[in-house]
Amino acid sequence: MKKIAMILVPLQVCPGESSLSALLMNLLEENEKQKKVNMMIFSKYSDEAERESKKYPNTKFTYIKLGKLDKVMIFLYRAIKKIFKKKIFFLDRYYYKCYKICQKEKFDKIIAEAGAYQSYEAYAERLGRDKMVLHLHQDNYEKKHEKIFSTVICVSEFLKRKVEAVSQGRLLVNVLKNGINLEKFKRKVSAEQVQRLRDEMKLRAEDYVVIFCGRLFEGKGVLELIRSFKSLPDCLKLLIIGTFDDLNGEFAKDFQSEVGQLEDKVRVIGYVNYNEIYQYYALADLQVIPSKWEEAAGLVAIEGMVRGVPIIATKAGGMVEYIDDACALIIEKDNQLEKNIADAILQLYQDKERCKKMSEQGMQRAELFSKEKYYDDFVALVESWE
Repeated sequence: MKKIAMILVPLQVCPGESSLSALLMNLLEENEKQKKVNMMIFSKYSDEAERESKKYPNTKFTYIKLGKLDKVMIFLYRAIKKIFKKKIFFLDRYYYKCYKICQKEKFDKIIAEAGAYQSYEAYAERLGRDKMVLHLHQDNYEKKHEKIFSTVICVSEFLKRKVEAVSQGRLLVNVLKNGINLEKFKRKVSAEQVQRLRDEMKLRAEDYVVIFCGRLFEGKGVLELIRSFKSLPDCLKLLIIGTFDDLNGEFAKDFQSEVGQLEDKVRVIGYVNYNEIYQYYALADLQVIPSKWEEAAGLVAIEGMVRGVPIIATKAGGMVEYIDDACALIIEKDNQLEKNIADAILQLYQDKERCKKMSEQGMQRAELFSKEKYYDDFVALVESWE
């Protein structure tokens, strides 16, 4: 049985509310049943996470706490680096504390869920590059990562091709497609719950609801989605779930301005606990994923499919590996994106029979991305590593 460390970024807690934590919990829940991997999870400490971790006796959780002394050490490291122009390993005390445990535990592999690559460089030098694995969730791989990681796990074939183009055979590149706990998203939402949410958002019985779920930044195409509603009938309403990458940035200002012009058509929900999002999909007649950048994968698409929500998505990176033409209307992300979105929404709004078929096909396709399949694929990957 392989012994694996999985290190989250310092802002993440596990168990937690983020989509990354949810991915890890899929593995841990299945590992409780099948016990095929010896895993240790490193994350930021929280009282709630530590309490929740007790439910998973077959997984070791290591919670990193940073105190006043750590802050002093960080200050000293920065001063030394600035004055003497000397490279200092473990500038981040979080990664230093993780390293000391990894050094003692003798893991077969250490999987980095993104993070401070300067610190991981020290891991590679001292523990061996052959032990270092990068789980890549976004299209941000760089050539300099080759001296740190021997293996990369990509969330799509699209991302694998991008990494291979940079690495040119100098590392092992695997694909592990995302999966979700389908049962959580299949949970019944009563008519009373749906009506309560509709009342909270001032939705009328005749309103047709379009949902967007994701981070709020330029690359997600959410501004074009909002603008597309200017030409759509008044009974079409847009629900936006997500938070800003930069609350005080220009994009947030532009977002508020666009929403302000369409107050009657747009409802901004903001942050929703990941475990509660399924309720909002139950309101939706349609989901739009209007990405302008190359999406690495399609987690939100799986969520929509399992709820039977027809999807409109741009032809963006790895997204198209998670959906297909039977459950989604795939559009171009060109300079006519606003019009493309509006045309697609209107087309499906007027074709209820097609939407019904897309709904059925989506629910069937979602079964390809279950947490059980995710765990089986992960185990097969781990066992394939020397």
